[in-house]
Amino acid sequence: MLIRAIFKNILSFGIQTEFNMLSAPRYTDHKSHKVNFENINILKFSAIYGANGAGKSNLIKSISLFERFFKDEISLNKIRQKHNKFNSSEDSQLMALEFIAEEKRYLYAVETQTNVISKEEIYRIDKNGNQELIFKRETNIETLATTIDTIFLDVKNEKDAYLIEIFIDNMLKTNKISLEKFSELKHENLGELKNIAKWFEKLIIIEPNSRLPHIPYLLNKNENLLEYFKNSMHSFNVGIDSIELSKHKLTDIVDDKKQCEEIIETLDNGVGKLAILKDEDGEQITIVKEEEEKNKEYFAYGLKTIHSHNDKETAFSFEEESDGTKRLFDLLSAFNTIVNEDSVVIIDEVERSIHPVLIKKVLEKLTLNSNIKGQFLFTTHESNLLDLALLRRDEIWFVEKNLMGNTEFYPLSDYQEHKTKDIRKGYLQGRYGAIPFLGNLDDLNWNI
Repeated sequence: MLIRAIFKNILSFGIQTEFNMLSAPRYTDHKSHKVNFENINILKFSAIYGANGAGKSNLIKSISLFERFFKDEISLNKIRQKHNKFNSSEDSQLMALEFIAEEKRYLYAVETQTNVISKEEIYRIDKNGNQELIFKRETNIETLATTIDTIFLDVKNEKDAYLIEIFIDNMLKTNKISLEKFSELKHENLGELKNIAKWFEKLIIIEPNSRLPHIPYLLNKNENLLEYFKNSMHSFNVGIDSIELSKHKLTDIVDDKKQCEEIIETLDNGVGKLAILKDEDGEQITIVKEEEEKNKEYFAYGLKTIHSHNDKETAFSFEEESDGTKRLFDLLSAFNTIVNEDSVVIIDEVERSIHPVLIKKVLEKLTLNSNIKGQFLFTTHESNLLDLALLRRDEIWFVEKNLMGNTEFYPLSDYQEHKTKDIRKGYLQGRYGAIPFLGNLDDLNWNI
């Protein structure tokens, strides 16, 4: 579970800024929404509201940047380009996440300066809030000399000291994260670092224009999941009566031998777990490498939606569906994860392209389920979701920019109001801020 996110000099977070998923102690409603872990109560849900340009999406983008940087999907140069524009490009940056992985609490922090990762640290936090440094990588930004220290290896032991030396000399790069690669070293004591690295693999982030390309593959492999999608789409009344899946060998759908070889090489080199193609109609096809013992095959997965009219069924390309329907497919996959897995799901603009009544009903289905295993954080403009029957007051956050242009967060629980208060009405009236304050639109000359 995510506990805190801390950023400095990233996007609109000029100064060190924290967002957290900790509960306020005085609230007793929606007891199933909080999880107690070693003397702290962590919330399962969080909704973030703010005016356009206030920076609510920048929280999601910052977490995504950290995740992609950790996975080596983007460069340090890209991170440096995302510095706060009111700060110098030479100022240091901080990205830190506090989370629970395999029943232990950690704080993982990365600091950058110029084009170097100056510090990379992991602290294990006990039930009393005491922090123990368990991994530290430090690089001198002038000499580029790097040191690594961890409680899991003994630098006085010749074998362990040599392993660290080999890693620094041959595998470490001053502009790349070290944790994931270091945790993969063949040493029996590094299992805990592996668990920390796996937390990032389970993190799901959906931005407004992103798509989850693995859905055709997942539906093909999981009959229960397929039925869940079919039933949900039918209930949503978007015109889809069923889903038709396809599976072919890669060589059967890609005639270009060179293109096939490039896709296979990409998958074999571990650049990604899947590859995405588009056919002549713009239809997205998911390519996956599947291995059994020593044999490996490359399959292409796709889906079509089935509509019926006057007892006649017709298959539609997924690209022919509306933006809202496509969005629902992504959300359904994410919501299934929240219900059944101990994962963190983060969605920017959860209501995008979806009718207000539908998104509220879907959220109601989640928030009133006392047995969900995951955690859900989302940004939204949809005021209909400001309903204390769905969310606790400490699960509703507002975002504004201060006079320095920096994004600040504050929860609804900061306001001393009775639970019968109409939160939606109060928000739209500006009682809690985090809404646009418009000038006199009548003065705009739109008749030029």
